[in-house]
Amino acid sequence: MAPITGEVLSATAIESLVIGDCEATSTQFSSEVYAMPATQGQLRFWSLDQLTPGNPALNMPLMWQCTGELNIQALAQAFTLCMLRHEALRTTFELVDGKLSQIIHPPSPMQLPVVDLEPLDAETLKQTADRLTRNHAAFRFDLKQGPLLTLKLLRFDSRHHLLLVTMHHIICDGISNGILMRDMRVFYESILAGTEPVLPELPIQFADYAVWHEEWLAGPEPAASMDFWRQSLGQDFSRLMVARDEDAISELENRTDLTGDIETLQIPDDLQVKAHAFCKRENVTLNILLFGIFS
Repeated sequence: MAPITGEVLSATAIESLVIGDCEATSTQFSSEVYAMPATQGQLRFWSLDQLTPGNPALNMPLMWQCTGELNIQALAQAFTLCMLRHEALRTTFELVDGKLSQIIHPPSPMQLPVVDLEPLDAETLKQTADRLTRNHAAFRFDLKQGPLLTLKLLRFDSRHHLLLVTMHHIICDGISNGILMRDMRVFYESILAGTEPVLPELPIQFADYAVWHEEWLAGPEPAASMDFWRQSLGQDFSRLMVARDEDAISELENRTDLTGDIETLQIPDDLQVKAHAFCKRENVTLNILLFGIFS
């Protein structure tokens, strides 16, 4: 998703998408499908998907609890406006002249299917919601056909909903997920209030960064950077031997129905503060600290 840096989106653009007149909007912004280079990170995710097409391990599932009155139509419209704002949400991937490219499509209305669970008894509701949530998180994306964002809304009663948002990691990361949540809330509230949403201006889209990165790779900087790290880290590394479970590999290599599981651990606030302070003091990321703890 594009980085943020304010921008007031025009009422014409908002209204045209909100009322479903995507032809007017796509004409105003772009009605063309165009190809841009993919980044090395996107190439890595694409390569992993080629090994196991639709592998849900590459998904980024989100769940948002919605309590109180919810305007479902406005919520769907808010996501449509997010797709208009961020090209990454309407991007697919395919080979163009033998090279992986981002294929950026015109904006179109987002679909928000609603599953009404209110008639179910408590136990059945819990089991059904759990199954639907897991199935949605394990959605198998087609990187060429897209879209690479899918939504579903579970309705428990008129004042309690669970919004399921699943995206492929090739178009998002943890930071962009936060941006999506922020933008969706701004659009949703502005639609309900009948006002224009005020959001930070987008100086570039992610595809613009991909072009810059490709140009950077063609220059002298990458070689200089590689030399620096070779001098800093050395080059005499022993071979990393990872034990293989041949029986498990033989059993799993032809399976396409495995989705894995998610283990959640809530870290207390005071421990989070200490962890971040440690990372700042040692000049490492929180990921490095956690990997060191669990390795």
